[in-house]
Amino acid sequence: MKCNIQKSPSILPVWKDALGIETIYAPRTLYKYRASPNMTEILKRLQTKSAEPLWMKETRAITDATGNPRSKGKTWRCDKENPSKFREYDKAHYIVGAETLVIPYTKVTRGTWSDMAEFGSLVRETIPDSNIEAVLGDSGYPSVENFKLAKELGVTPYLKPKDNAVFRAHPSNDYEKGVYFANNFPKRWKNVYRYRVKVECAINAKKAAFGDIIRGGLRSSRRNQELCRDIVHNFRMAVMDSYAC
Repeated sequence: MKCNIQKSPSILPVWKDALGIETIYAPRTLYKYRASPNMTEILKRLQTKSAEPLWMKETRAITDATGNPRSKGKTWRCDKENPSKFREYDKAHYIVGAETLVIPYTKVTRGTWSDMAEFGSLVRETIPDSNIEAVLGDSGYPSVENFKLAKELGVTPYLKPKDNAVFRAHPSNDYEKGVYFANNFPKRWKNVYRYRVKVECAINAKKAAFGDIIRGGLRSSRRNQELCRDIVHNFRMAVMDSYAC
């Protein structure tokens, strides 16, 4: 059963006694708080805390992004190859744990923003003080700056080189070394990169639970809804991990 955030105010009276709610505010008031930029920082901290127990178990992190449509009849899977449609979406950039599928940090941008430019914010917020040894990403992420940043943070970048990447027999920087390793030792490289599919599992699991669409006239409202979904996703993964142990 999907959890429809738009209908959440209407179900509060049903759960009033069970949740110990004293006052049920009007939907307009709840929507006002949901759209508040001040709520964004609170939700970000809550997302980090909700992911922390599982995130500390992770040794591999995966970066990826997906589009959230604002209306019915649209899916990112159909439109992601059509740049003219990007403005109709908000793009959520994730970093995900390869083993537990937990999402410790999310950044929501316009649908036209590049994945490559957001790599830095994702790893800076999550890699320090963690046990991550490798960070994985598809061909939307490799660049000289991103490889250098990953190395500075003490992790090995497994970012898939683009098809037109220049192979150099004598690499001079971290990016060229990454391309050299992927081309000269494909089995060793793919033995780690194969875990990148786990980020698709996390995104699909979240969308199966909450749906694709995130409505809201304000960008802050849509951003906060995305963060709420990620927090609940982390709790779900924690419950599943507790049963798996």
